[in-house]
Amino acid sequence: MAKRSKVEDNLKILQEFEDDSSDSEEDETIGEVVNITFEGFTAEEDDFHGIQRLLSQSFRGLQVNLSDLADLVIAQNYVGCVIKQVIDDEKEEMEVDEDALEGEPDVQSDSVFGLNTVFNITLKKNKKSDACLSSITSALMQRCEASDASQEIKQLFNKILEANAAEHVGLLINERLVNLPAQISLPAFRTLQSEMEEANKIQMPFDFKYFVLICKTYKISLLKEKKKNRKQQQNGIDSRKVKTKEVYSNAEEELFAQSA
Repeated sequence: MAKRSKVEDNLKILQEFEDDSSDSEEDETIGEVVNITFEGFTAEEDDFHGIQRLLSQSFRGLQVNLSDLADLVIAQNYVGCVIKQVIDDEKEEMEVDEDALEGEPDVQSDSVFGLNTVFNITLKKNKKSDACLSSITSALMQRCEASDASQEIKQLFNKILEANAAEHVGLLINERLVNLPAQISLPAFRTLQSEMEEANKIQMPFDFKYFVLICKTYKISLLKEKKKNRKQQQNGIDSRKVKTKEVYSNAEEELFAQSA
């Protein structure tokens, strides 16, 4: 499998654990820095289920054929990448017999930890891709119409998705497992931008006027303490005010929202 980019070199995670391997030693919690390397790889057939699982996070509740979309990710192997953990970066360089490596860790993990890619949802390619991407467009329009967005925003959103062939729209997909840090997204997006530029040089349709990105958010409730007046103090009235805060599941996507 060809490596596309090293998206995070020696990503360090501090892990605390209890060392109780010996009765003669005291049980104590110690910190150990574990170097974990993640790299971007070209998507392959073996990644199908991992890609499908990540896509289910983005398109939860939408009527989208995730199997077909996963196939499109794999077929579009010139732009985008899947993020995997490299188990042993040095093992690649070892010139040993395959039998000697039996039972040893693989050079890369089979698990797909992240996905970063973009699709042109304006251009018609073939029946399978057209049906899949058209279903995404329809699902997004329906979700927008059912939202509490203003009528002006709804009309603008529909106009963008119905853009003509001269104004291409790119559907960004940025997914990863929840325990991966946001820092891993920066090199992934840089690589994606570079790949789109290279694709445009050979007349491939990756010159987008608009981008659509599905962002997962959740709201947390915060209690804001207000100063009580004398009557409230006498009557024991709770003057705290509940305030909600919107949090992005992928923190970097808040920057996209602020710039939109």
